[in-house]
Amino acid sequence: MDSSRFTDAGSEEFRVVSEKVLAMCEQEKATSQRWYHVGAPEYRRRREAGLTNWPAKKVLPQAYNVEIPSRDPHRSITVRVLRPPSTAQPKGIYIHIHGGGWVLGSADAHDGLLLDIATATGFLVATVEYRLAPEHASPAAEHDCFDAAVYMASESALAVFEVDQDAQRNLFVGGESAGGHLAALTALHLRDTGKPDVLKGAVLTYGVFDLSFTPSVRACKVPLVLEYTDMLKFRQAYLPDKSTDDEFKHPQISPLYADLKNLPPALFQCGTRDLLLDDTLFMHARWLAAGNRAKIDIVSGGFHGYATSSLPVQGPLYVGTVADFIKEHTAAR
Repeated sequence: MDSSRFTDAGSEEFRVVSEKVLAMCEQEKATSQRWYHVGAPEYRRRREAGLTNWPAKKVLPQAYNVEIPSRDPHRSITVRVLRPPSTAQPKGIYIHIHGGGWVLGSADAHDGLLLDIATATGFLVATVEYRLAPEHASPAAEHDCFDAAVYMASESALAVFEVDQDAQRNLFVGGESAGGHLAALTALHLRDTGKPDVLKGAVLTYGVFDLSFTPSVRACKVPLVLEYTDMLKFRQAYLPDKSTDDEFKHPQISPLYADLKNLPPALFQCGTRDLLLDDTLFMHARWLAAGNRAKIDIVSGGFHGYATSSLPVQGPLYVGTVADFIKEHTAAR
């Protein structure tokens, strides 16, 4: 790992956007407009309507939703699909899990970014609309992601998603922030339920891997997208019945403490100004120590959400890094 990457200087683009994002976050905090001030449902409504400091999401017409079965007999799970522009069969399937602290976000929040990944890889991208806290606390989100991944690996998915078995054999999972956490738990679930070879890779971008919180999280007092107070609020919503470090460190909650043997190759990415930097560094080291293959990309000056927020920077570079990793681990048709 190149130590020169561990600088907050970054590019001029990062500096300008970071200052803008920090000002937006400080204003939200000063005027008590964070999600935990106004309530999660109201904050989601405001974001959906473009009434917060954050730009409204841009939904693409070519994306469409599919309903797949869940473990609950009378409830389905929505999966949003973006296909590569080519008319050829997709080369594989990328299961994407959005971020948002298990409280915010939606499957249609990153249509543009996910279409770029679909285009760059030739993969079908399927992003999971999992249930959100506090209305649906853990393990609701995990169960939805587990069920979606198991279904995507099943024969039933071939007709529903219009893919062939060659595409299904190239199955990847990935996500950002809380989505990175859920993606790591999904990889563990597939391994532990007798499907260790289903996944060809995992893309874990500025993920939360220790819910007892790493030193970089606990030390962060600057509200550049996230600070320690925000993490406490998100955790409380997601895990309302947990209160001790021993509970937060349970391997089914914090993948950093799980047995990580026999997992697929992983790509870890994080910025140097992200409070979750230690999560990425520690998880990458443990993934390798368990005998798995792993890459790490540390982005100088990168803040939390640098690639996937509604004010993205380095989007093309991020997509390129993800696409290169997926292509490297894709089996030939």
